[in-house]
Amino acid sequence: MDIFCNNENGANFFFKHGGGDGENFTEIASSLGVRDSQETGRGTTLLYSNNDGELDIIYGNWNGEHRLFVQNEEGSDLLHQDK
Repeated sequence: MDIFCNNENGANFFFKHGGGDGENFTEIASSLGVRDSQETGRGTTLLYSNNDGELDIIYGNWNGEHRLFVQNEEGSDLLHQDK
């Protein structure tokens, strides 16, 4: 399982699980486009926003626009931002 961490005091984190014993994670928020270091993140949830069977990320910001990150149609790990 991967881990997304919405950060109120800086950039977000996204830890990609490398398999195996559960202790192998790589931080990849920048390459996925979910780092969002200029906002103050608040509540986060996962949902199927476009009913494609792939979980998407939505979260609120304290002093900025809320964010919806939808997985692309190719099924890769890359996400893009919809405001």
